[in-house]
Amino acid sequence: MNPMARAFCVLSLIGLAHNALAETTHFGAFNIGATRQILHHKGDRNYSTNHDGLYFGIKRGAKFSAPFTLYGALDGAAGENYKNGLYSASLQIGSGFVTRFVVPFVQAGYELGNLPLDMKSERQYRMHGATIEVGAFVPIFDKIGIEASYRYARPRSNIPLSLTTQNHRMMLSVGYYDFALY
Repeated sequence: MNPMARAFCVLSLIGLAHNALAETTHFGAFNIGATRQILHHKGDRNYSTNHDGLYFGIKRGAKFSAPFTLYGALDGAAGENYKNGLYSASLQIGSGFVTRFVVPFVQAGYELGNLPLDMKSERQYRMHGATIEVGAFVPIFDKIGIEASYRYARPRSNIPLSLTTQNHRMMLSVGYYDFALY
């Protein structure tokens, strides 16, 4: 690609990103993508399990002192793993830093989940606990972009074994951020 075409592409992307992140005070977002949840179990026996699923989420918030945002989020995951599935939902509160090229964010919340422990079990186990998440939204064109994030939790559960569980979740989704709701 010649230098003039590259410059045109870069300027187009900058213009589209600027339109997607307009200077308004309220915003809403919708995400849909994939998640991978990795559970590390430590105790009588140490092992890890992976659970894949569909990820979805919505956010609603406001810019308080530009470029900082404060928002609430509701998200979840669902998927079929092993003999049963992964189901989870969480309520989050977060803050982000809005720029033209990337919207990094940090959020904390509470998550409920229902999932199997391993391939041999047909039982589902309930897990719940506080979470912390870091991620970023990168606008690609008008209001649409890619969001990637990582969530960590040390949930409590009804697992009968004396296990300590750590929950690591990676999420990759397509996001729609609308900064012109009002």
